[in-house]
Amino acid sequence: MIPISDSVPNSSWPVVTWGLIGLNVWVFLYEVTLGPDLEAFIQTWAFIPAQYFLVADTAPESGPRGTCRSSRPCFSTAAGPT
Repeated sequence: MIPISDSVPNSSWPVVTWGLIGLNVWVFLYEVTLGPDLEAFIQTWAFIPAQYFLVADTAPESGPRGTCRSSRPCFSTAAGPT
């Protein structure tokens, strides 16, 4: 259950919370007005984890399992350390 009120009175106004809500509403309304330029805005300002962690630039062959492209575990046939 989400509490609606509290018996302890607040002595301050939640400036940060209302600021974040206002910023999110402003960005949303700005995106609505962009129209066809929305894709360029998203590509410029969006957080894309694959680009941030450089996963998109990593070739599948450079991984620790070689060229295995299976959803099942791949095991090397080469003799390795025991």
